[in-house]
Amino acid sequence: MPEEKPPPAPAPQRPEIVDSHNAPVIFVDWLVTGGMFNDVINVTLGAVDHSLKRSDEDLARVMIGARLRFSRAFGLGLHRALGDILGLEPRKDETGQAPPSPPKNLIN
Repeated sequence: MPEEKPPPAPAPQRPEIVDSHNAPVIFVDWLVTGGMFNDVINVTLGAVDHSLKRSDEDLARVMIGARLRFSRAFGLGLHRALGDILGLEPRKDETGQAPPSPPKNLIN
């Protein structure tokens, strides 16, 4: 009797990513504020705009681009993902092991 091959392992399931509201891309280059209260991180991001100066003696203005609120756990995941994107060495946890990397972005 021929040996039966086991069925192939199912592909890992991933959630469907939907952009039904066509979220705009917002450029930011300034961390305006950041803090944490009750394990909720608050970050306000902005962009420097030199065209909005009222006079040549004034400093450039910073236009608020986004206000983000997220959990501490999400913040740690975002930190790891940005570190991967920037090619930084992963930080080690208390056991000396690097935490697992998040799944790769399938959009871009």
